[in-house]
Amino acid sequence: MLSLMMSFLGLDLSHTMTYYNYHYPEPKTEIVAEKEEPARTEEVIEPPKEYDPVACSCVLYAQQFLDLPKNTNAIDLISNSQPTIGGGILLNYNGVGHIAVIMKFEKDGFLVKESNYKKCEYTTRIIKYDDKAIVGFRE
Repeated sequence: MLSLMMSFLGLDLSHTMTYYNYHYPEPKTEIVAEKEEPARTEEVIEPPKEYDPVACSCVLYAQQFLDLPKNTNAIDLISNSQPTIGGGILLNYNGVGHIAVIMKFEKDGFLVKESNYKKCEYTTRIIKYDDKAIVGFRE
């Protein structure tokens, strides 16, 4: 019946319909694979200590308590007194000078406060009365 209708309308079913694809492919572009970054490991980085010039100089620390010449090194300081509380104790550690402030006379030695005995730190310790590094005392 369909074919009778088609022929009545003048349509020929014997022809094959062809579909054309006028879509042209885009030019090939080079695809570059991205390198995978290695996994980052978390590093715990301590913030740097704020620089404290007094903590890093025994002379600058001692100048807060003693009348010392400006711009001097501990090795250049000359003994000018006997040991006194509040006075300085001059030391020579193998050619490196150091000064500490005597806080108290203890049974075992001088209780001193100082800076830069340990690099850029304030410390308190006992220096034995017969310590061979002692070279004198300063007011």
